[in-house]
This record gives sequence, structure tokens and C-alpha cells, in this order.
Amino acid sequence: MSGSGKEMSISEQAARNAHLLVIDGRPQINSASDAKAYQAEMREIIKDINQNTNILINVPEEIRYAQQDYHKFDVENSNGTIRNIGCPATSLATTVSYNNCIYTPEDVPWSNGVGVLWPTDICNNIKNLTIEESYSIVSESLINKKVCVMLVNNKGSTHFVTVIGNVQGSDINNLSFDDLVIIDSWGGIQKDLKDTNYTQWSDGGCRVITTK
Repeated sequence: MSGSGKEMSISEQAARNAHLLVIDGRPQINSASDAKAYQAEMREIIKDINQNTNILINVPEEIRYAQQDYHKFDVENSNGTIRNIGCPATSLATTVSYNNCIYTPEDVPWSNGVGVLWPTDICNNIKNLTIEESYSIVSESLINKKVCVMLVNNKGSTHFVTVIGNVQGSDINNLSFDDLVIIDSWGGIQKDLKDTNYTQWSDGGCRVITTK
């Protein structure tokens, strides 16, 4: 099953524009003329990206998962109140569902007391990043028409969201925290990060999860 509303990567788009065969998302370049045509199309696409530095990926409503809809992620606090810790699972489910195939929060490997058991066969859990490194990964993902999961700071606590684009007037090749547009795992709602109470993790503490 293909992802819901999935868009082509720039390499696949260039290959198709050059009338090349694409297998599993990979251009099939079999001659010097194929390579020349493919490279020419890549240059045109990159030129267009540089001219239009705003990207916003349309993630369908049905895969904008909200963590509070899944009570498997509920835990009891010491005072007896209940909180939901499903933000990494729901963000991952939204990301995989768009980029790869339909994948619900119920499908995410989960262990009580541990949380998400990040499935290495479908995602890259990239930790301990500098701020610059994290935005470079986010930018590359968006340019390739893929969403990704990013760790943000929620008043000193970890919170995971799905990054789907950057706001008008910002540069996809030079991103900052306030530039990003997200699907918030709390509610499954599209938001500009600058309009939330979330903040950036410091250098060395940043984290991005991409799909394979």
C-alpha cells in the first residue's frame, strides 16, 4: 500500500521529466545520454526550488494522528492524575503514513516504562544533533517532499511533532525554529511553530527522525 497523498522526491521527478524508468524511487540511468538528461532536469528543479523557497506538504487529515485519541499511551502520575505520553508514536505514525505506507499509532512498537521502540527498519532516529545539523536534515527532507519528526522543548519536557514545511518568507535552505510548520501530535493540528509555546533544544540535544 502506498502512502496517502505521497509526493515524488526531486530525484524521481527529474527522472520522470527526463523520460527515464524509475524503480522503487530510484532513477535507472543506463547511458551517458540518460545521465545528461537527468542532470539537466535536476538543475531545473533545483533552480525552481531556489526561486521558491517555501515548501508546505499537504498531509491528509486522516493521518494527522492525535496522541490523546490513543489511551494505550496514558500513564498515571504520582498524584493519581493521567497524562498521555504518545507524542513520539503519533508523530512517527503520521510521518511514516505520509512518506511510506499507512501506519497507525497502534502499529508503533511500544513498551510500558520505555515508550517507543524506534523501528530501525523504517526510520532513522538521529540524536545528539547541533541546531544547524538538525535544520539541515529537516531541509533535505522537505526538499525531497518528505515530512519528518522533530524533538521540541515543551517547558522542559520532550515533545515530538511532525514537520511539514516552512512559512512564507523563510528560506528552506536556511531554516530556523520559527520558520517551521508542523502537525502537532497533541491534537493532530497544523500549526506554525512560532505560534506555539514550544522552544528549540540546545546544541547537542536536537533530534530528528526521518524515514527510510
